[in-house]
Amino acid sequence: MPMWDQQAEAMSTDERATLQSKRLAALITRLAATSPFYQRRLAAAGVEPGATVILEDLPKLPFTTKPDLWDHYPWDMLTVPREDIVRVHASSGTGGRPTLSAYSRKDLRIWAEVCARALGCAHARSSEFIQISYG
Repeated sequence: MPMWDQQAEAMSTDERATLQSKRLAALITRLAATSPFYQRRLAAAGVEPGATVILEDLPKLPFTTKPDLWDHYPWDMLTVPREDIVRVHASSGTGGRPTLSAYSRKDLRIWAEVCARALGCAHARSSEFIQISYG
C-alpha cells in the first residue's frame, strides 16, 4: 500500500522521538516568546525561558483547556500576528458556550496533511465518497 508521506510514516522510533523532541522544544520556545498567556502558564509549571524540554517532560507541561479558550476569547492566546489568521472555527456551543479556534495558513496546511495521511491509512481512495464528522 502506498504511503502519503514515506519519510514520516516509515521513520524509526528513535528518529520519530528525536523529531518530536526537536519540535516540542521549538514549540515551547515560540510560546514563551510570543504569548503572555503561555509565558505565565509555562512559568507556573516551572518551565523557564530557554529551558531544555524533552518528551519525558510532557506530563509537567501545561495543556490548553476549553475554559482557557473561553476565558481568553477571542484573540488573547494567539502566537502569530492577528493578520496571519485566515480562518476561525467555532463550536456549536451545545455545552453552553461556543469555543473559537483561530488558524493560520500554515495550520490549515498541516491539518490537510494530517487528514490526507489519516485517510490514506484507512485505505480511502479518490473514487470514493466519504463523510468525515469529527465530534
